[in-house]
Amino acid sequence: MLLKVYVDTSVIGGCFDRKFKKDSLALFEDFKAGRKMMIYSDLVCNEIEQGRDPRKPLLHKFLDVPEDYKFGYKQNEEVKLLAEKYLQKKILTGKSFKDAVHVAIGTIFEVDVIASWNFRHIVHKRKIKLYNETNIEFGYKPIAIKTPEYILKSKQ
Repeated sequence: MLLKVYVDTSVIGGCFDRKFKKDSLALFEDFKAGRKMMIYSDLVCNEIEQGRDPRKPLLHKFLDVPEDYKFGYKQNEEVKLLAEKYLQKKILTGKSFKDAVHVAIGTIFEVDVIASWNFRHIVHKRKIKLYNETNIEFGYKPIAIKTPEYILKSKQ
């Protein structure tokens, strides 16, 4: 069974960031080689389309991943409700609703791990604890949230 890794937009953008490029590209190589399953969402696609980055066409990195090794989910009412719970619990503010949606998608669709470079709102030890407390309170499983670097180092 392949490790199901939800990639948020920061991982795709990381392919063009000097600090995060090596690990972001290596994670995409794992997806392309079929060593891991890439999970993405309509939110990731929308964020890329709305981006002002002149490299935007290149950010469609996930299009290079064969169909057998990627799967996309769409936001639904359940995702939005869980993201709202994160805001109600003051894990994030309304300005960070999209970040809450990324975590909610990973939780509701039960991915193995969420990959992100967003240290302020997603890959943040205290916030991960709060996301998981909220998930359990509302009947969901805890979710693992890691950087691509950490995911690559683990032998899953």
